[in-house]
Amino acid sequence: MAAAAAFAPVSQVFPFLNPIADRYLYFILPGLIGGAIFLLVDLRGRLGAGPAVVGSAAAVAAGLAVVFAFTSADRAKLWTNETLLNLDAARHFPEGGSAAFLAARRAAQQGDAVAAVAALRKAADRGVDRFTMVMNDRGLAPIRNTPEFRALIYDMAGRWIERAAQREDPSVPDLRVMAHAHIVREEYAEAEALLERALRAGGPFESVVRSDLATVRGHIAELPAPGGEAGPEKGARHRLQQP
Repeated sequence: MAAAAAFAPVSQVFPFLNPIADRYLYFILPGLIGGAIFLLVDLRGRLGAGPAVVGSAAAVAAGLAVVFAFTSADRAKLWTNETLLNLDAARHFPEGGSAAFLAARRAAQQGDAVAAVAALRKAADRGVDRFTMVMNDRGLAPIRNTPEFRALIYDMAGRWIERAAQREDPSVPDLRVMAHAHIVREEYAEAEALLERALRAGGPFESVVRSDLATVRGHIAELPAPGGEAGPEKGARHRLQQP
């Protein structure tokens, strides 16, 4: 019953917006361990196992616990550093998204924008596709102003918009990310409409949405007027708080 109760909230009967992570399963372990103990006690009674068998089983269990303790401590360090996590993922899955992303970083450090962008497109196809993360990654800084990289970000933002638009009732954070994607593509009118929608929804993000909206309207003011003249704020720089 304890294992079932712990599993119920993460059973995906009501799907999560974000993928399930292993850590959610830890809450199930006490119930599973308790059930296993009861089962072993019952089996001992049914099989008539003597003290020697019980002692041997206990020794094996203790040995496994020690092994897993050291393994767990060794693996835990991966979560203290993103680079270590990516290197481990690349080592175990050389064709995965993390491996492609690291290859892009290496190519970027060498100034090879074409190879870096090709690797980033491969990474995006394998799930490493958050355009805001790619835009701000320090390892990609050497190619950030190249036409190839800008075209990549434009495409990644477009794909994000397509996926997010399929949600029937997007949340305020969803609307913000979609707005940021439109800003990356310099589609300011679309971004303004999404942020206005987010503002009408209210909630704890209202102040941040207002700030984003002011920034977008600043960009719109910089656009050339119908007669060809830029708005009064031409040349001003605006920064958005990352969603």
